[in-house]
Formats: sequence, C-alpha cells, structure tokens
Amino acid sequence: MRVTDSMMWNNMQRNVARRQTDAQKAMDRAVSGKKVAVPSDDPTAFAQGRTEQGNIARAENYERTIGQTRPVLDQTDAALFHTEDILRRIRDIAIQGANDSYNGSDKESMIQELEGLREQLISIGNTSSGDRFIFAGYRDDQPPYDAAGTYTGDTNAASVEISRNVSMQLGVTGEAIFGTAGADVFTTITNLQNALGTSNGLAASAAVAEIDTRYERVRAVHSQVGIDMNALDISEAVVLRAKDTATERRSSLIDIDAALAFTDLARAQNALAAAIQIAGQLPPPGLATRGG
Repeated sequence: MRVTDSMMWNNMQRNVARRQTDAQKAMDRAVSGKKVAVPSDDPTAFAQGRTEQGNIARAENYERTIGQTRPVLDQTDAALFHTEDILRRIRDIAIQGANDSYNGSDKESMIQELEGLREQLISIGNTSSGDRFIFAGYRDDQPPYDAAGTYTGDTNAASVEISRNVSMQLGVTGEAIFGTAGADVFTTITNLQNALGTSNGLAASAAVAEIDTRYERVRAVHSQVGIDMNALDISEAVVLRAKDTATERRSSLIDIDAALAFTDLARAQNALAAAIQIAGQLPPPGLATRGG
C-alpha cells in the first residue's frame, strides 16, 4: 500500500494528540498525587480504593465516639472516687452517732455536716460532661437530681459502639450509684439525721449497715467503669490500627509516588515535544504536489 502525504499527516496529528493526552494525564497525576482518579483509570483499583475509604471513614467515626466517651468515663471515675470518700465519712458519723458519749451539741454538728454531705452527693449526681449530664441515662439534657435528692433521670444508661460489634455502656445512671427512691443514700442520710436528733443509737447503727451496702455497690460500679476504661483503650488501639491499614491499602491502590509521578511527567512532556517537532518538519498534505 502506498503511503501518501495525507496518511502521514493524519498519523502525525493522531500521534501529537495522543502525546498531549498522555502529558495531560501525567500532569494530573503529578498535581493530584493519584494514579487512579476516576474509574476508567483502573476500575478494580478504583472500586477497592472506595472500599478502603469506607473503612477509613468507619474507623474515624469510632475515633470520634471514643473521643466523646473518654471524658465521660474519666468524670464518672472521679465522681465515684469522691462518692466513696463521702460514704466513708457518712459511715464514720453513723458510728459516732451510735455512741452515747456524744452530747446534743456534737450530734447537731453531725446533722449539719450530713446536710453538707447530702448537697455534695446531689452535686455529684448532677455532674456534666459538656452539655450532657452523665448520670441521667438517656434523659441527659437536664440535671437528674433536684435539691431534695429526687432522681428524675432515665433508668437506662446510654450505650455506644466503640468498634465493630463492640458496644459499651456510656457511664451509669444515678440510681445505680445512689439507689432508688425510698432506698437511696439520701433516705439513709435523712434517717441518720433523725436518729441523731432523737439520740436513737439503734437507728444510727442501722444506718451503718445501709451505708456499707451502698458503699459496696458503688465500688462494684466503680470497678466496672475501670474495666470500661481499659476496654476503651483497647478499642482505640484496634480502631487506629484498622485505620492505618486501610489508609495504607488505599494509598497503594490510588496514590502515586511523587518522584515517579514527576519522572513520568517529564517523559510525557519530552515525548510531546518530540512529536510536535516532527510534526513541524512535515509539510501539510498536498503542499509538495502544489509546489511541483
């Protein structure tokens, strides 16, 4: 087959266009840092990259949840430490109140101190983290205890998912710490105050047993919070590792090495320049014929 001037000119135009396309793609990769930007670049890699991006997003959601949960548990932990201290002091007062060696003035001082301890416990019950009251259960947008120590929060503690298929209770309810109405620490304090006011040693002794029971329940709750804090640390490590793994996989599928990208760009630009130079040396089709 005879190669005509027109065929050579058309081939040259296609070659220049192809080199321009290659150079533009190389430029896009160098600027974006990605070797796969659209499905047509590599359908399989693009789909797998989307999957890994979903894994990254999921891990980041867990990170945020863990970040929001940690301060709640930290404050719960501190509040329970303080509660234990107060319960120990109430127990000491109950033991003293059962002793007939204390006079009326002494017992009046004990009654006043108990009132202050009641207020401290109510304040602990209304502990907040941000705009959330941590001992109010799901009804966490308002203080769960009123001035009398009556619980108005929810009876169920909130739950959060901290990693795939791993959920934990977000703190505890006030009732789990202080007891239910009529059988809570505030009722015990009132009964102890009445016992002191009437010098009823037997009633004061009964308060000791009630405080011991409440103290052990608080310690059990506190122990669970400690377990939850450890579980949070473990889940955070798992989530961060999953995120790093997904990030590395996505990068290997989608991203391009910077040095390689700019090497490819230089090669593509050189090829384009060479194609343009060759094109400049060819006369348009039919020009040689007209010149003859």
